[in-house]
Amino acid sequence: MSTATLEIVELNDGRIALRYVEKDEILLALSFSGKTINFLRGQHREIARAMIDTGVQMAAQVLGHQPADNDDENIPHVLH
Repeated sequence: MSTATLEIVELNDGRIALRYVEKDEILLALSFSGKTINFLRGQHREIARAMIDTGVQMAAQVLGHQPADNDDENIPHVLH
């Protein structure tokens, strides 16, 4: 099983991105409005990193779980 190396970078346009190092391919990018950056007192990079870290952990959990045929198929999922 091969593993990919991912990195979190700030792009030239100010977005914070998660990308493959080897392919220079962006997997996702987060952007914050100027108002939000001011509200966060410039700590938006740390917030973005925490958001991405949590997302990667959740993706690993989801991919590690193979649902059974009857595993809550008809229950709607609510995102907040």
